[in-house]
Amino acid sequence: GVPDPTRLARWERDRLRSARRAAVQSEINTALGRPVRGLTRLVRDAGLRAVLASPAAAGLASVYAMGRDRAARVR
Repeated sequence: GVPDPTRLARWERDRLRSARRAAVQSEINTALGRPVRGLTRLVRDAGLRAVLASPAAAGLASVYAMGRDRAARVR
């Protein structure tokens, strides 16, 4: 049959939102993995160690792996 225009518009809006979220997360992941030197490296690495040693580590790992976007999950 013919798709419901309201559902189709919602699907399109959700996909665009998901794509924007993925793009932002990709930029963050790239920045975190970019080689840096000196004080910048020390600060970044110390910050990451502290965050990953916290109770939030599992949630942050999921965010890093782009697992927080429900709309992007395969059903």
